[in-house]
Amino acid sequence: MLLRLPRTPTLRLVLAGQEVPDNEINADWPDICCLHDLYGVRQAEHWLPVVEAMGRVFPPDIEKPRDYLAGICMAMEGRPADIKKWIEAFPRRNSP
Repeated sequence: MLLRLPRTPTLRLVLAGQEVPDNEINADWPDICCLHDLYGVRQAEHWLPVVEAMGRVFPPDIEKPRDYLAGICMAMEGRPADIKKWIEAFPRRNSP
């Protein structure tokens, strides 16, 4: 299916964590694609809604949740999968 994408003018495709298609298989890729290095999500503000959406709360002994989350983001170098694992370890929000 990826081989047909270069001939699809109205489609945008993002592949993250995958290898770039081999130029020998499809010579059209280098002319129509841009390769971008992604650097993760390092800002705690962007993760606060994720904590909420995942139904988690910060541990009760955390006085400054944003600062705590900023430390996690820095330690994990913005890697989303690693930050998500930390959030998954937070207590679940009590259901009403």
